[in-house]
Amino acid sequence: MAMSTSSLVTKINIKLKSNVYKIYYRLRGYNNGSCRRVLAGLVVLPVLTEAIDKIIENFQRNEDSRDNFMFDKRWFRAIQKKLKEINIDLENPAEPAVSLASKLLGDVVFDALSAFNDIINDESGGDEIVRLGGDD
Repeated sequence: MAMSTSSLVTKINIKLKSNVYKIYYRLRGYNNGSCRRVLAGLVVLPVLTEAIDKIIENFQRNEDSRDNFMFDKRWFRAIQKKLKEINIDLENPAEPAVSLASKLLGDVVFDALSAFNDIINDESGGDEIVRLGGDD
C-alpha cells in the first residue's frame, strides 16, 4: 500500500496493488457493507495516521523550517480542521497519531474489531471463536 501526502499533492491518494484493490472493492459491498469498518481500519487508518504524523511533525518544527506549502493543500486543511474541532493542539498533541486518526474515523478500531467479530460469528453460526496459538 502506498500513499501520497507530500506538500505537492492536493489530496491523499491510497494506491493499492491491483490484486489487493480487487479484494478491497469486492469486500466493500459484502453483506450489505458489513466489512466497510474493517476495511477502513485496515486501509484508511494507517494512511490517515501517517498524514496526521506529517501534520504534527510540521507543526512541531521551528516556524522558519515549516513546510508552508502544506497549509494550502486540501487534505491538510481538512484534517487540521477536524483535529481542531476536537481540541487537539497540533504542536503538542496529548495522544499518538493513531489514536487521533481512529477518533477522526469515529473510533474505527473498536468498530472494525466489532464488525470483524460479528462477521466471524455469523460465518461460524454464532459459535464462540476458538483461539489458536500462544498467548499475546
